[in-house]
Parts: sequence; C-alpha cells; structure tokens
Amino acid sequence: MGHKCYETLLISFVVVGLSVLAKETKVRAESRQQPKSAEKITSPQTRPRENTTFALEGTDLLKLPVSKNIREEQRQQIIRYFTEQIAATPAKRDSRWQTNFSSLDAYKASVQGHRNNLRAMLGLIEPKLGTPTIKVLREERNLRVEDVTIPIDSGFSARALLFLPHSSVPAAGVIAIPPANESREEFAGIAEGMTPAKWLKTLLTQNVAVAVPVMTERRDDYPYASRRVTKTAGGFCGAQALLWVALW
Repeated sequence: MGHKCYETLLISFVVVGLSVLAKETKVRAESRQQPKSAEKITSPQTRPRENTTFALEGTDLLKLPVSKNIREEQRQQIIRYFTEQIAATPAKRDSRWQTNFSSLDAYKASVQGHRNNLRAMLGLIEPKLGTPTIKVLREERNLRVEDVTIPIDSGFSARALLFLPHSSVPAAGVIAIPPANESREEFAGIAEGMTPAKWLKTLLTQNVAVAVPVMTERRDDYPYASRRVTKTAGGFCGAQALLWVALW
C-alpha cells in the first residue's frame, strides 16, 4: 500500500513539473513575437537624420534643386579646365625651355639640363661606346651604303645599315625602325629581288642620311600577334615604321 502511494505521488510531481515548463515556454515565445514598445524597430524613413553634412575645404555644398543637365555642365567644366591649361602651356614651356637654335652646339647646350633630368627619371646611364666597325656594302656616284657596328658595354653592340647621300654635309639624319616582321634589308627594299623602298629614295634625294638599325624580329609569333592586334612594330604600334628625325 505504501509503495503504491509513493508511485502516485511521483507521477503527480512529474505532471505538475511538465505543466509549469510548458506554460513558461509559451510565455517566452509570446514575448519574442511581441517586443516591448520601447524596443520597436522604426523604418529608415521615420528615423531622424543626423546633421553630419559638411563641405570640403575650398568647396561649397551642392545647392538644390539640381539641374537636369548636371552631367553635361560638369563635362563642360572639365573641358574648360583643360582648355585653359592647354592655352597656358606655351607660356610655361617657353619659360622653362629656352632653346637656342643659333647653332648645333648652342642647341645641345640649351637642352642639356632637360636631357639630364629625363635620363635620371628613366634610370639611363651613358654607355661607353667603342670604336665603330664600318663595312662598305655599296658605293655609287650618289649613294654610299655602310654596315656599321658600334661596341657598347657588357659585350653588347649596336648595328645598323647607313645610307649616305654623296654630299659634303647631309641636311639631316633619320633613324628608321623597321616593323617586327621584316628585316632591315626587307624594310629598306634592298633584299635580293626587291627594289629600294620609295620612302628611302625620297629621303636620299632630299640629302637626308638614313640609318636602319637591327631590331628584335618576331617572325614566329607575329602572325598570331597580327590577328590579335592590328599591327606590331618591334614594340611600337602601327604598320609604318617609326622615324626619328635628328639634326645632323
């Protein structure tokens, strides 16, 4: 009899405990679904804006209403700015570049400082040139063609074809850089079975000496490069060769 009373009492305790636990769980769930009024989440439109507007130094705040053509107005402002800078360039250039064209030596002396600055910015050094080796390939009444090799530091050398019109002093000198898919002979039109290039004959008739240097040829990968890009010329873009004109 006592054993049965004990079991009945234990079952009663378990039932009461489960009832209390279920009630507490229900209360907690309801409290989560209905937050307190002080903790209500307000929408961004109802939040008060903080006064954090400020202008950068030297500028003004944008005043409303904004014009519908604000993009075009800004574009015109940019155009006016750069147009004014371009217009002011000649005066600034003349004040910095006081070039003397009275003679070749005077010209070199007047631009020497700028050359030194450019050399320092590019990290270039003055090479020690050796004694040139000159091999005469052809000599006629109005033309002399030479293969010139100039030794440089570290076993390197510069090599070029030199076309000299027969005269006491050429009027000018031109360095013509061939495209990457042509040799210097093909570019000048003096390879076997070719006729001299028209541009070369024109310069020679104008008493201009022409040097065509040996460049790095890209015959293996050039067809692929020409399909990917329009043309390549030894690192220079364009189908025509790059001409560098210098006073002789």
